[in-house]
Amino acid sequence: MTESEVKILIEKFLDGSTTPAEERSVYGWFAHNADAGDLEEYRQMFSWYAALEASAPAAGKEQRRRRRSIWLAAASIAAAVALMAGIIVPFAVSPATDYDSELYASLQGSYISRGGKTVTDISLIYDDLIRAEQFADSLQAALAGRDIDAELQEQILASVTRDISDPTVAESVRRDILESF
Repeated sequence: MTESEVKILIEKFLDGSTTPAEERSVYGWFAHNADAGDLEEYRQMFSWYAALEASAPAAGKEQRRRRRSIWLAAASIAAAVALMAGIIVPFAVSPATDYDSELYASLQGSYISRGGKTVTDISLIYDDLIRAEQFADSLQAALAGRDIDAELQEQILASVTRDISDPTVAESVRRDILESF
């Protein structure tokens, strides 16, 4: 490369328009030419840039090594959290085990309507089902042996079945109550 070509590249460099390849050729020109003539004043600057570029890959390796260490630490922490969640969460969300297992099994297939939605998860509706059964038992006990006229029977039936949205279930409840009269 001639001195005039290097001058053009130096001007481009100072304007910030050189490519990395052009910059390396200027660094190399100063490194291999002991006599830079009119361009000697730039030797120290380009020697410094050349040294900086030579150390850049080592710095890049160190940054990659540091990033990899950070990533590995984060991945290890995430794995530990996932493992702990996998161990703890099932116990936290599982239904209580103090239910009467026979009664619990007999309630399978039961459901409750809440806000127009059917809820079938026994662990969520267990307490409601037990209260409903206790209410039915108390009603049956209160009415046992009493002579109830047809008008009172209809009032009781209407009161008990008014919130049952499924007509089939309402009719089944009506039949069960009428049998207890």
